[in-house]
Amino acid sequence: MRTSAGDKAQASEAEVETLISSSHSPEETKGRVKNGFFHQMVGFCPGTDRVQMLFSLGMKFLGWCLGFLALFLIGMVTYCWFTDVWPFLMDDKGPIPTLSATILGIWLLFNIVFNHQMCSWTGPGFAKKIGETYPPEIMKKFAICPELAPNETARWCRTCNTYKPWRTHHCPVSGGCVLKMDHFCPWVNNCVGFLNYRYFVNFLLYLWSGTLFYMYFGYEVRFSAYGYMNSSEAFDFSYMLCMGIWCAMGLFLFMHGYLILTNQTTIEMWGRRKNRKFIGLNNIRHIYSLGCWNNLEEVWGKGAWYTWLLPSTRTPPGNGFVYPLRKEVEELLHEDRREGYLDGTDNNV
Repeated sequence: MRTSAGDKAQASEAEVETLISSSHSPEETKGRVKNGFFHQMVGFCPGTDRVQMLFSLGMKFLGWCLGFLALFLIGMVTYCWFTDVWPFLMDDKGPIPTLSATILGIWLLFNIVFNHQMCSWTGPGFAKKIGETYPPEIMKKFAICPELAPNETARWCRTCNTYKPWRTHHCPVSGGCVLKMDHFCPWVNNCVGFLNYRYFVNFLLYLWSGTLFYMYFGYEVRFSAYGYMNSSEAFDFSYMLCMGIWCAMGLFLFMHGYLILTNQTTIEMWGRRKNRKFIGLNNIRHIYSLGCWNNLEEVWGKGAWYTWLLPSTRTPPGNGFVYPLRKEVEELLHEDRREGYLDGTDNNV
């Protein structure tokens, strides 16, 4: 028997209202914790909770070490500029070009440190914890999340025992469900997500630019006969270090440039779900892509483009719980499951 569009809408509305009013008993919650992803992965090991705790502590300790190492290396490169590159440029180029280059280098240095520290100390944004509720408008959109599996009414974290908003994933190191999670970065000792992704990308960009700047002005110091005879071992090490970092940052920038232009996260790029509840979405690769310019604004905001790389503490657009969708995805969701419940643009509810 064929179901009419009106029956579909009534069924969808009833399903959403059930989701909003549903509550989870302690017994149900306990069962979900036992069946969590991490427990499935290491459930064969004795003392699973202890293994998880040790892994989290180990990653945090590694993050502190690498974070301080990053600042130490930045400081060493800065020191070598003034002890090796500055004297060489003063003799070879004169005071005005040397001072101009140094001012540019200080600007790059400031932005490297600023974005590194902001990415480190700014939380990525987390899903609400047990006992905290979402507005009904948000809960309605949870029921039409494009990433739902066929048997899901809403995405649920079995470790945190809470609803998972769109594009949210659990981070065992941070100990919570991270909004728009990209990855955990030990070099900033933080998880990169909705609220600090812009700082992470700007850090990569300025670090790549800073190492290129250092290699350009330090080239003659390193490779000319006069410079090589008078340069220190610390400078030689810092120069080779910058060459390696420049190559690595170039690869990361290429990857994240692609992710930004297609509005994806690293997790979404490598772990795209192939069996979605809304069958029509299985053949759409970039479900959140809004076009190149709009995708850029999803990261840097809707301000003037020439301010995107300036030091700023403004937050990204939206609430981090739901996101705009490309037109064809909206149409599929309207047609197949939740007609009337998604506008794809409301980020302020």
